[in-house]
Amino acid sequence: MESSVLDRNIATHALHCPDDPPTLSVACHPEWDVETTLREATFILNAQVRVSTVGEIRALGHEVEPLGRPPHASLKFGAEPSEEVYDVLRDAFSAPRSRQGTGDD
Repeated sequence: MESSVLDRNIATHALHCPDDPPTLSVACHPEWDVETTLREATFILNAQVRVSTVGEIRALGHEVEPLGRPPHASLKFGAEPSEEVYDVLRDAFSAPRSRQGTGDD
């Protein structure tokens, strides 16, 4: 997860929800496995994704909230994230994998 990709995601969210704190658009669903979540997350434009859990993200002090149609959700930061915050966040996610679940991208 390059910082520029995270910054672009936050900027895109801000265009649609200017009153929100800095927010990343993410996909999650409490009852779906990763493959189902990725299949239903048609808003994801990236060819590769990284996987984590809401619990791991919340343990870092960030909130994950539903946004619109599932599995769309928001990972909210309390303030503009620094490079140090991004580094800690990266460690909470898996290595990149194909959005289609093949892992060979």
